[in-house]
Amino acid sequence: MRLNGECVLTLNEDRTVRVYSFPELKFEFVLGAHRAAVNAVSISESFIVSASGDRSVRLWDAETGKLLRTFDNHHTRGYVLFLYASSHLLNFSVDLLVLPPSIFVRLWSCQDLRTSIFVFSI
Repeated sequence: MRLNGECVLTLNEDRTVRVYSFPELKFEFVLGAHRAAVNAVSISESFIVSASGDRSVRLWDAETGKLLRTFDNHHTRGYVLFLYASSHLLNFSVDLLVLPPSIFVRLWSCQDLRTSIFVFSI
């Protein structure tokens, strides 16, 4: 679950993210394009970002719920954390299927919706 002062996001094993207004908790819309359970979600003023076991990161319009971009193959199974820095999305993921586990850092531009600007692996 994520909260930004205007809405609450819930991530679900049914492959969706549900968006509710806050503090009313009125249902707004469902983000439902993932092909596996959603395991991470984040929100900024303009965007919602979700990640799933389907190995995709999806960028959504926070006001309308419209899918803006799908970034495929961002990680295998693992953990994902999103941080916003101005108009960029910073994604950290850990691939637990290899030994030792690999850490990936990716930077994407949200304004022009480009794929990875920078990929770094540890």
